[in-house]
Order: sequence, then structure tokens, then C-alpha cells
Amino acid sequence: MKTSHSIASLTLCILLFATAIGSANAQGLQPELAVGQAFTYQGQLSKNGAPLTGDCALTFGLWDAVSGGSPVGASYSLNPVHVAAGVFTVKLNDANQFGANPFDGSPRFLEIAVQCAGDSSPLTLGRQELTAAPYASYALKAGNVSGVVAIANGGTGSSTQNFVDLSSSQVIGGTKTFTSAPAYTSSGAPFSVSNPTLVTNLNADLLDGQQAGAFQGRVTGTCSAGSTVKAVNADGSVQCEPRVLPNRLAAPQGNSMVTITVPGTSVVGQNTSIAIGADRLPVIAHNGSNGLELTHCVDIYCQTPNSMLLDNSGSYPSVAIGTDGLPVIAYYTSQHVYVIHCADAACSATTKNSIYG
Repeated sequence: MKTSHSIASLTLCILLFATAIGSANAQGLQPELAVGQAFTYQGQLSKNGAPLTGDCALTFGLWDAVSGGSPVGASYSLNPVHVAAGVFTVKLNDANQFGANPFDGSPRFLEIAVQCAGDSSPLTLGRQELTAAPYASYALKAGNVSGVVAIANGGTGSSTQNFVDLSSSQVIGGTKTFTSAPAYTSSGAPFSVSNPTLVTNLNADLLDGQQAGAFQGRVTGTCSAGSTVKAVNADGSVQCEPRVLPNRLAAPQGNSMVTITVPGTSVVGQNTSIAIGADRLPVIAHNGSNGLELTHCVDIYCQTPNSMLLDNSGSYPSVAIGTDGLPVIAYYTSQHVYVIHCADAACSATTKNSIYG
């Protein structure tokens, strides 16, 4: 005997429960447990035009189109399902058979295959569109949102990302806080500020994407009293050095004159040349009876000269201070021109080179 089945009276209890959630949120209440993606399906099954009573095997599948299209998740069977006076109730997707998030706002259609006692094979019924009850979209998506929201649904798609990826020009309002340098892959200005109010407390490193230290930081260091800034480090700290100022508070003093003699003799020097070293003390090259002498003063008045022999046949010296702050002496001897470079401010060690002759 040919039999036929029909099914009607679709009710999605999950969506009715979602409406209750929306009302609870409006009253300031929050649900204690998440609803999840399972839902209750209730239908009415007839056989040969009469309500059916008995046990049947029902196979459910979820599709993205009313015909053709692609399945959403996997189909699965419930057996037995008891039908009383044509009415049955089942719980679907309780183990995520249709996927963890099958209802993302896209169209969905439920397809059912029925095989009851006396049927030789399952009979597939037409697909039914699943629609939302009033306020269900707000209640489940906006009123009680939690976890990661996909970009397609207006979220970020990430549990750590703060903003939705921008694929075109968009306006972003409100205060935004950057905790690291934003990265931009396209050319041109990353964004524009139309508000006439000046932007304050904005770290330039966060805009240009440069690492800290790539540019000179704001000067934050200070020097103590009696010292001055010698150099500024990349991070804004400073290097200090003692400040030497004329003693304008001291009483006027008479001129100071010191006679420099050649060590071990009473013969004074001649053919002199003088320079001020990096230690701010005079350096004097001169001739004596023993040859070329160099005197490094221990104080600014040279009251304690420290003389030494550089060359026993040198004469006509000229002294200067090099870029390294050390004395350099050029002089003549036996038709040769020599240059001596001092290894320290007092010229206790030297390097001698011939540059002519």
C-alpha cells in the first residue's frame, strides 16, 4: 500500500527562550547559563492523511538553500522518536551535529527524512525555512554577546584584537588607546583627524612604527649644581661635566709670572709655543740647552711646571691640541720636520714621526 507522510506546525523553542532572554535583559536581569546552539523542534506527522501514532526513525539535515546548496554540518538520525496523535518533539544539534555555530545569521533550511513502522524505506520531505522569533537576533547576538565575534557579524574575529579590520575609509569615534605601535601595510596617511581640537599626549613612536631609541628622546636628565650638560643620550638622559667659571667673586689679583728652566740647568727656554689642553691647563713647547722641552702646567697659573725632554736636537717647536684633546708638537731638527703626538695630557708617553726630510 502506498503511504505518504507530511509534517507541519514547526516551533523553534530555542528562539522563544531567546525572546525571554531579551525581556530579562530589558529588566536588568542576566541568564545564569548560556543558551548554546541546540534547539527544540516540534512537528506534526500524518500518514495517509491521518495523524500518526507510533515510533519512527527521523533523519535531520541542515542546508543553506531551499534546494541544492550545501549542507551545514552533518545529518544525523534519531531512532526511535515516539509520535502521539501526530505530534512529536525532538532536541536537535545538542552535540553540535550541525556545527558549533551553524546559526550565524545566514539562511538555514531543515530537511527531514521519515521511516515509520511498515515503511520499506525512508521518505525525504521538503525543506523548511528556519526563521527567528521577534527579538531573537537581539537577545542572542547583541543583548548577551560573549566570546569572540566574527568579523562578518560585526566583531573582530580575535580574542585579543581591539578593532575590526578596516578595508575602506571608515569613521571611528570615541577615545582609542594604543598600547603598541600600529602597523600599516598600505601607503599614505593611516588616518586623518577632522576634529579641530589639538591631539595631545600622542607618542610619535606609536605613529611612525619605529622602535624606541630610533630617534632622540625628549631630554629628561639634569645636571647638578656646578656642572653642565656634556652630551645627551638617545633615551633623553644626559652626561654631565664640571663647569669651570671665572672666579669673579675673588678679590683682584696681580699678574703672575713664572720662570720655566730646563731640568738640571739654570738655562731658560726659548722659541716657545703654547696651547691650552683638554684639561684646561697650559702646554708649552720650548728650546733649552739640552734640546726640545715640553712643559705641562699643573695649575692654570703654571706655578708648578712639569718639564720633560722630547728631543735633544729639536728646535723651533709649534704646539697644538688635536681633536682627541691631546698635545701635538711639530719641530725641526737636522733638516727634518718631526711630529710628536702625546699619549696623554701630560705627554708622559709619545709617538714620533718624520713628515719631511
